[in-house]
Amino acid sequence: MSYSGLKTAAVNQLDLFCAVEKPYKPEDIAASFQKCAVEILLRSLFRAVEDTGLTTIVAGGGVAANSYLRTALAERQDLRCIFPPLELCGDNGAMIAGLAFQYLARGEQSSLRVTASARVKSFKRRYP
Repeated sequence: MSYSGLKTAAVNQLDLFCAVEKPYKPEDIAASFQKCAVEILLRSLFRAVEDTGLTTIVAGGGVAANSYLRTALAERQDLRCIFPPLELCGDNGAMIAGLAFQYLARGEQSSLRVTASARVKSFKRRYP
């Protein structure tokens, strides 16, 4: 998922607040951004659950540390949600780079023309 549009909207809204000198609290902007970002993620996740029939969700990466996401998923009694300990919720970019280093060290490479594709056919549907 990409949040670039949401981030741009938040930055533009913040610019508008500053331009008209309306009082705002940075923590309110951050909380609103977090709520919106998590709800976008959950909407896509719940659609995928509905389409696939899966009942176990495994969270990973930095987003797995988000308490709002953890709470929202815990409310779903129909899903089994697995979260790593907080100290293991690192950014996926670092994990991908670490794996890429291991492949490169073994001399394995892919063409720059390679494209990513879901391995599981039913996951190829675009969400949302």
